[in-house]
Amino acid sequence: MVFKIRFPGNYSANDINKGNIDVNIILSDGTIYFGTFFTIANIQELLTNDTRCYFWATDMFIVKDLSRSTIRYSVSQAIQDGYFEDIFCKIGVIGEKKFSFYSDFDSIEDMTSTKFE
Repeated sequence: MVFKIRFPGNYSANDINKGNIDVNIILSDGTIYFGTFFTIANIQELLTNDTRCYFWATDMFIVKDLSRSTIRYSVSQAIQDGYFEDIFCKIGVIGEKKFSFYSDFDSIEDMTSTKFE
C-alpha cells in the first residue's frame, strides 16, 4: 500500500526518545488517517507528572522513537501486519472541504522522505 506522511502540527521532535507527535497518513486512494505516536519514555513522563494513575489516548501508537524513519517503518509494518485500520482513525478524504489544501495524492510531499532527514 502506497502512503505519505504529514505532520499536522509540523515535525518537532526535540528528543526523539521522549515525546509524542500527531501524524496524518494519506493513502494513494486519497483516504486520510490520523494517529498520535508516543514513546514509552513520554508515557512514563506523562504518568509521573499527572495526579491520575492511568494514561490513555485515542489512536495511540507506541514506537521506539520519533525519528522520521521509525515513523515511516512503523506505519509500513502496521499495514503489513494487518493492523493499520485498527490503530489509526480515518478522518477524511483528499478534496473534502476540511482537506481542500490537498489537491491530489501526487502533489502531497511526504514528510518522512529522505529529503527531510
